[in-house]
Amino acid sequence: MSPSVHHLHIEPTALKALRDIPQTKRDAIVAAIDALAKDPRPQGHQKLTGYKNLYRVRVGDYRVVYAIVDRVLTVVVILI
Repeated sequence: MSPSVHHLHIEPTALKALRDIPQTKRDAIVAAIDALAKDPRPQGHQKLTGYKNLYRVRVGDYRVVYAIVDRVLTVVVILI
């Protein structure tokens, strides 16, 4: 049985923030977001205190904040 792949949804505020980041750093962030579809809990991820399903992963000087909805296999990127 192959592992399940989560769908990705990026909130408009996160897309806007992504557009404002320099291209070389943006490429690394996009790669990290794409990787969340295969492994939404990668090494180095942190659960945000006080929130049920919010996590963050660092990409250089940036942090990608996202929610995992396992029952529908979705990762929602909220902030960058």
